Amino acid sequence: MKYFILFIMLMPVHFISSQTIASGAYAPESSDVSMFYRESGEGDKVVLMIHGLGSNSGGFKKMEELISEQHKTVVIDLPGYGNSEQGSFDPGMENYAALIIEFVRQRGYKDVVLAGHSMGGQIAMTIAMDPRSQAWLHGLFLIAPAGIETFTAEEKSWFMQYMTPEMMSMLPDEQIRKNFDINFAAGKLPEDAMFMLKERMAIKSDPDAYRTYLETVSRNVEAMLSEPVADKFESIEVPVWVVYGKQDYLIPNKILHPDMTLEDLKAKCNFPHDESRFMTVDNGGHFLTWDQPEKLALLLMEFASL
Repeated sequence: MKYFILFIMLMPVHFISSQTIASGAYAPESSDVSMFYRESGEGDKVVLMIHGLGSNSGGFKKMEELISEQHKTVVIDLPGYGNSEQGSFDPGMENYAALIIEFVRQRGYKDVVLAGHSMGGQIAMTIAMDPRSQAWLHGLFLIAPAGIETFTAEEKSWFMQYMTPEMMSMLPDEQIRKNFDINFAAGKLPEDAMFMLKERMAIKSDPDAYRTYLETVSRNVEAMLSEPVADKFESIEVPVWVVYGKQDYLIPNKILHPDMTLEDLKAKCNFPHDESRFMTVDNGGHFLTWDQPEKLALLLMEFASL
């Protein structure tokens, strides 16, 4: 059970910005899924934020406030998270990418920066590899992204041994709290993020909702492992900025790759655009959007001006 401290399973509370200009549910014609979104701020440049595994749009609360002062920001809840129902949607990197591409088309966004956190970073890279995004994609701003670190077949099997709904459902409350703690640079859930744990406990109190949630998380992990992107970086033609926290306790994986460093990840980032960069931020954990929102917001706005 101790190994579960290495996985991100957050569920932030929903946040409504004072600058919110639109919110609703996007419903594509091709399925019964309904994806929650919220727009804040104004501007020609659109910063679309994609949350990570087990999280939702609330994880960008701090950055959303800062960036919407200069740009239009859009946050979404992927199907199965936050305010979005799972419906018959099949979780997967390519399926999420296709949904977001259609969402951007339907909303008429132009000149879009995709800001993806953790799993959201892998989804953003998947979008960038799809020719349908070329007309509007400005670049990728990847925050502690999954998808750069790669795993062998044996390592993938190890993940799936522990990341089943049955195994995750057996986690006691104390271990769930530790799972939150390990996401932050200080190794402890900050007081202003305590609502995340309360949200999780609320979901856990409903057995049916908790089972559905854990099934979505498990299928997401399987999809991240079975739909790799690291061997396709050369097909991403837009600028890519990658930012990790120096105190990220989740990536690289400390059990499977104890000797891997952030420098090793940097060496894997062979993105072809000459304005691509790899950066690290001190006093930042895996949940970098919460540990260092001001620094990230400044970097993201600099990136948007390229």
